[in-house]
Amino acid sequence: MSLTSKLVDHRAIARDLPQGEEILRTCSSYMHQLVSELSAGKKCDVEAVEALLLLAEWEPQDSLSEAREVGCGEEDRAAWMHVGLALRIGYFLGLDRTAIKHEDEDKAAQFNRRRVTWAACYISDRSLSARIGRAFWSRGPVALTGVRNGRRTFDDFPSLQPQSEDETDYASILQANLDLVQLFSNVHDVLYSGMGNSMRLMLAGNYVKYVDDFRSAIVGWKSNWLTLTCPPNIKAALQMSYEYLRLYTNAYAFQATVSRAVAARGMPGMKDEPPHNGVPSLPDARFIYESVDAAKSLISIINCYVDAENCLRFMPLRFSLYCVNSAVFLYKAWSFDVLSAQEKLGIRQMIRDVIRHLQKASVRQNDFTSRYSQLLERLWQRKDGQNGAGNQSNNSATSTNHHGSAVIPGVPQPTTFYTTPDEFSWLDLQAVGELVSGQQETGFGLDGYTQFMTMAGEWNDLGLMEGDDINRFF
Repeated sequence: MSLTSKLVDHRAIARDLPQGEEILRTCSSYMHQLVSELSAGKKCDVEAVEALLLLAEWEPQDSLSEAREVGCGEEDRAAWMHVGLALRIGYFLGLDRTAIKHEDEDKAAQFNRRRVTWAACYISDRSLSARIGRAFWSRGPVALTGVRNGRRTFDDFPSLQPQSEDETDYASILQANLDLVQLFSNVHDVLYSGMGNSMRLMLAGNYVKYVDDFRSAIVGWKSNWLTLTCPPNIKAALQMSYEYLRLYTNAYAFQATVSRAVAARGMPGMKDEPPHNGVPSLPDARFIYESVDAAKSLISIINCYVDAENCLRFMPLRFSLYCVNSAVFLYKAWSFDVLSAQEKLGIRQMIRDVIRHLQKASVRQNDFTSRYSQLLERLWQRKDGQNGAGNQSNNSATSTNHHGSAVIPGVPQPTTFYTTPDEFSWLDLQAVGELVSGQQETGFGLDGYTQFMTMAGEWNDLGLMEGDDINRFF
């Protein structure tokens, strides 16, 4: 029995027997043994790479010894390690050379399997590493993209092509994911490549042309690939990936607006708070609106089109984490007063619904979806507490804002990006989990807004920050 078969069989046992705790622990222990043997250099072939990639998509919960009541990104950390090991083995086996297609009928089946596996390596590595703000493991070429001269191609993965009209076209589905991840990778390389470069782009404002180009490319991907005929669950996964890429791209401009405003506060002669007339008056308004829309759309897909017990429970963990990251992003957007009062009501109900959806997908106490539903519940309780305090202060006819100016209930106040939000990045689930559980261990999850305020006279210091990922700061 191959390593891939062993992994799949044991994952099925863990899935179908939710009360079999002893079986789960035994399977997890066996997986540890197999992975340890691979790490120690045991001879293996392509099936080991496939097994590690599957493991990274459905991390066994019992193997995460540090797992707490609230999710803190443990799955991402474990997945990043497993994908890294898969890539190292893949390079050793020469899977990267399959990016250049060869015509050899005698070796076609084995070549195609290795080619598909290498494409899966690239997808897993780039999508995970970019999302959690870590360096890519994969380098070099990958299988050619599936849209050429505006038309889809279907010959890159012949082993996955349907043999009849009733079969699912997995070749096109893989190609769609590959093209989307290539866009994701390009966005990361250009906008999020390092703290110094990213901050220079933000403060100079010349990132706009890149964001606009990426937005056009993302729309192009949608027109090419979201018309695919495929099972509803796969279609939902593609749509969620599309919305998450929209969010990831446009959130950069949101961060740029905040960073420029905070940096301006530290410049001599600048007023404490530059006046403006809300989000519509900002140069990046279209990006801000689109980032909020993308986060809401992604959560709506989970709430409305993905069945918790029959679908979400069995989907790769990253799709639930896309949802969690989106909910955290909306929390941050709320903190910066970019949402209308009516929009806040709708978003708060949406968050309550997705928390219930995650809880419904749980099969046992403190499993994956249960812990991340707890994270969102505790995080948004902080916002409810702040709103409750605000409502008490507004019981009188008028109150005052932090400048001492009169605030009349019901009259919109100028939007400010200088409120003090909780200091964590929407992409750093470890920092969010530690904050809401009261177990903060490091300062690496800080947004960095207060740190940016000293940069007005320290522009040259930006070069010292190369290599840090800008993901941490919004």
